[in-house]
Amino acid sequence: MEKESFTYIICSQEKTNTEGTHYDIDFGGFGNNNENYKIDVLNFIVNDTLLEPRGFMIFLCEDLADNGSFCTSLLNGNQAIITTISTESNSLMSTSGSTFIARNCKQKKRVRFKFVNHDLSDVVDDQDINLGYDTDWVLTLKMTPI
Repeated sequence: MEKESFTYIICSQEKTNTEGTHYDIDFGGFGNNNENYKIDVLNFIVNDTLLEPRGFMIFLCEDLADNGSFCTSLLNGNQAIITTISTESNSLMSTSGSTFIARNCKQKKRVRFKFVNHDLSDVVDDQDINLGYDTDWVLTLKMTPI
């Protein structure tokens, strides 16, 4: 029987860093006895500060997923693709994403979210993201204790 799930929402304003094109965020520390979770990405939305002509970008996270295969010849083992997002200004929302396991979530841990280009190259500030003003996003996750 599956344990009771809950919704966990993360937004870019929660970042602990002030510089760079990445978002360092403290994840976990839910105040219950569960350490490991199955995570389903439910929704991702971003404001219109992305360069449009490329078609899509990839949103990934470092040091969160403990299973899954995410472009293994191109990404480091600690990187997981969370979702892809269209850069067309009329569709800056993704309604699905990856499913993976995150371990050791009883205590807060620092993870890094970031956008990468469609070819998995790093984005450039004021060129790929943060055009005109900061790129803001909201990520909705379904957290199921395992």
